[in-house]
Amino acid sequence: MIDLAGLRERLASTSPRTRNIAAIELMDAGDSRAVPLLVEAIERPENRNARGTLIYALSDFDCSELCSQLVRWATEGGYEATGEALCIIRNQGLRPSASEVAACKAAVSAVRLGEPTEEQLELAAELDELLFGPAR
Repeated sequence: MIDLAGLRERLASTSPRTRNIAAIELMDAGDSRAVPLLVEAIERPENRNARGTLIYALSDFDCSELCSQLVRWATEGGYEATGEALCIIRNQGLRPSASEVAACKAAVSAVRLGEPTEEQLELAAELDELLFGPAR
């Protein structure tokens, strides 16, 4: 039996190593009750620059209800978080629900604002294709 309370506590740790181990344990347990715990940890502002493994831990779960969050994590995350969120979107063939389309489009458009790097432009193009189909 998985100790969700103990794992939630470890996911709240200030130690990235402790959080990451707890995230992988949740992933390995395969219990879908882990999803909200992982999302909660990913959303913590103090984890913004250390959430790649937390996002990766979601990859074994059905993330169809998390499309807009994954897009946001991909567009505002660091290298690892972006890569892991993209993998989930790609591997699970996620598409935004009708209620998520506007948020997803806004997140992708925000990447193109200002002076985006070539890498950021490639990310926006990939997300557009994954989420909304090939450009016409």
